[in-house]
Amino acid sequence: MRVAIVDDHRGVRALLRQLLSLEASIVVVVEVDDGEHAARAVVESRAELVIMDFHMPLVDGIEATRRVKTASPASWVVAFSSATDEAVAVAFEAAGAAAYFDKGQIVELLKYVRALAESRD
Repeated sequence: MRVAIVDDHRGVRALLRQLLSLEASIVVVVEVDDGEHAARAVVESRAELVIMDFHMPLVDGIEATRRVKTASPASWVVAFSSATDEAVAVAFEAAGAAAYFDKGQIVELLKYVRALAESRD
């Protein structure tokens, strides 16, 4: 599975890349540090799954999710944010995200991504 990581924190991107690289069926194909450039990066990299932050410069994760889903409808978007407000999760879902995890749920996120990758093999 080809994965894009969209998060403005370099450390979060590095951690996700490292953890996802432990899975043979998952490859991180692009990292983006703002929502403005997410859709183009997803299309150009042919990412199948996008892990999307909420708080980012230029364009937030909800609007970036809308743009990704418009540009690449087959790509899955999974929100991964420090925002724990239920309204944010609902807004991500309305924008087209398949799931929402707060950053305290990294184990659950990894299990979700692993299961999704296995289901596509």
